Amino acid sequence: MTFPNRGAYLPVASNSGCPNTLPHEQRHDTTMTNTIATRIAQLRQELATTERHLADARAYNARAGSYLDESRFAVAGLEGRAAALRKQLDKWEELRRATAAAGERVQAREERVRAAAGRPPCAGDEYLVPPLPESVCLSWLVCSAHPDHADLFFCAPVDDVDAWIGISDVRAEGHRVARCGFCLWLPAAMLEEGLRVDVDRTDAAHVVRAHVAAMLRGAFTTTPEQDATEDDPEYLDLRLVIGTASHEVERRRQEIPEGE
Repeated sequence: MTFPNRGAYLPVASNSGCPNTLPHEQRHDTTMTNTIATRIAQLRQELATTERHLADARAYNARAGSYLDESRFAVAGLEGRAAALRKQLDKWEELRRATAAAGERVQAREERVRAAAGRPPCAGDEYLVPPLPESVCLSWLVCSAHPDHADLFFCAPVDDVDAWIGISDVRAEGHRVARCGFCLWLPAAMLEEGLRVDVDRTDAAHVVRAHVAAMLRGAFTTTPEQDATEDDPEYLDLRLVIGTASHEVERRRQEIPEGE
């Protein structure tokens, strides 16, 4: 089962040789841009042709008078076609603007990540820690460092499947959902620089820390929607996928020698 991600991560090469992925919005590339531009040009040309035919039909209708129903039908049909083309064109223009905006966000994110090169992990960093599940786009958000071990970090698995938010989950930022029931302490050795895909998400890290603290105190409330989600078969499938990934990450962590 593949879950409906809003910000999917797609496999790309990693500097470390490990599987890596990038957000859905990073699919802003030359091919996508050219496809949108080509379609917009086609629609504009077709709309221009339709509007010329419409103008000719209106002129003919005016000359012919009110006795030629056929010309009136032609005008009505062309008006409908022109309206439909304008609607299509508006949608493609909106897609072009959204794609351009996504590209700007991607560029800004890449610049933030490059600026963080060489420094150790810190709260607000986001990593793609393998193994990565195929059916859901999962990353790990660094929420805090261990108070006694500087190379150990409290991390929460985060995805974009915000259709299901259970009792132990919290909306961390935008459409991003942290699955706080699967948080792990991960060593810096697993948070390689080549796996870092975002930084400065400190607000999201704060939300996760607060939710985990409330869970531990038993001092949090749930909504009827969250209660219902707990019994949703699709949510249970999602939890199984994330739980399996978390278990595999934990297994890898245990294989790392102490102090690395």
